[in-house]
Amino acid sequence: MTDSFATFQPSALEKEIPEPEEADTMTLTQELAEPLMAPGPENLQLLKEQLEQLQEANRALQAQIQQQVQPPGEAGVRVKENGVQLERPVELEALQGSRDSGPSSRRDAAELLQRRLKEAEEERVGLKLQLALVREEMAKLETRAQQAEQQAEQQAEQQLQALRKQLEQVTEDGASGKAQVTSLLGELQESQSQLETCMLEKQDLEEKAQAATERCCRLEREAEALHKQHSVQMDQLRMQAQNLETALRVERQGATEEKRKLAQLQAAYHQLFQDYDGHVKSSLESEKRSQGMELHLEELQQQLQQAEEALVAKQELIDKLKEDMEQHKAMLETIPVLKAQADIYKVDFLAEREAREKLHEQREDLKEQFEQLRRDYDKLKADANGATWTLMEEMRNRHSEGRPPVPQPVYNMAPVPFQPLPAAGCRRSIHEEQPDFCCPKCQYQAPDMDTLQIHVMDCIK
Repeated sequence: MTDSFATFQPSALEKEIPEPEEADTMTLTQELAEPLMAPGPENLQLLKEQLEQLQEANRALQAQIQQQVQPPGEAGVRVKENGVQLERPVELEALQGSRDSGPSSRRDAAELLQRRLKEAEEERVGLKLQLALVREEMAKLETRAQQAEQQAEQQAEQQLQALRKQLEQVTEDGASGKAQVTSLLGELQESQSQLETCMLEKQDLEEKAQAATERCCRLEREAEALHKQHSVQMDQLRMQAQNLETALRVERQGATEEKRKLAQLQAAYHQLFQDYDGHVKSSLESEKRSQGMELHLEELQQQLQQAEEALVAKQELIDKLKEDMEQHKAMLETIPVLKAQADIYKVDFLAEREAREKLHEQREDLKEQFEQLRRDYDKLKADANGATWTLMEEMRNRHSEGRPPVPQPVYNMAPVPFQPLPAAGCRRSIHEEQPDFCCPKCQYQAPDMDTLQIHVMDCIK
């Protein structure tokens, strides 16, 4: 034994003893305490696993403690678990190999062994304390696990009661659900029948749509043909419109000529009234002239009637053309170019209608003037007859009394009606006066009344 202590080398022993690391000083309790900070029902399985880990760590610590309390003569090995470094002394082998060393080396080795034993004792006490803490934590974890199990059981019972209530509610709603299902089945059957009807209608509509498409194509072809035909008809209508405009222009010229003739007739008629004072000497001539004027008025009335008939025929022709234009306009609404031409034709028609309205107004004015002249003529005729008979009576009285003839007064043949002559003077026999068939304009002496009327008409023209 002394030889072994003598041969002990402290330098080699010191080299084999490692220094404890600071990073491994963390105990198993500190590692397991972190996941226990948030206990709850959902962490029950985790707590059980941690409890098993703590039990295994406890068994490992007890084994380490038993190894720590063994005699220092046994061969030691390092055990490092959960941050605690345990070293078994290997000085026995070192002492056996160091018999040649001195007494100082043996004392140093003994002191080193004592220090090692003291450190192992301190570590054993610390491990006991850690074991007590781990047991307390295990008790707390078991308590928390029991509480979590109780809470889980309570929650499970509450959920079970809620499920029972829901099951009862579902059972109660079963009857109403069956009724709803029955009604829904009926509605489903009705919907299926409606769907079949809709499918049939859809097929019919598709067939109709196909027929309508074919008809549309056919109508497009017909419309194109009608468009060409309408173009030809529009050209023809344009030519007809030009011809009608020419005819209307001729008719307007004729109406202007008739108006001029009527003005001449009015002037001649007025002149005849003025010249009537110079020709009242002969009652026969006045009567024949009045007859001629009646014939002339009848002729004028016939001409006016013919003009009215011509205007009516033109109006009918214009109305017919207007209807044709409306029909063609309705057929050519989709053609912008022809629409513009129809607008031009419409403007011409409106102008023609305005001219026709003006002509109608002029005709009405002429008719009123004719009626006024006729009334004036009738009144003048009546006055002339009265004056003639009065003159004849006066002439008879003058002839019977043997007085010289009194010159006849000159009558004003203005539109003012005649005034009867006063019953005074000598009477003169009308049979003694010769008829004077003289033209009031050119003083032409005619042999009879008919020749005079013909000459007056030609002279006035």
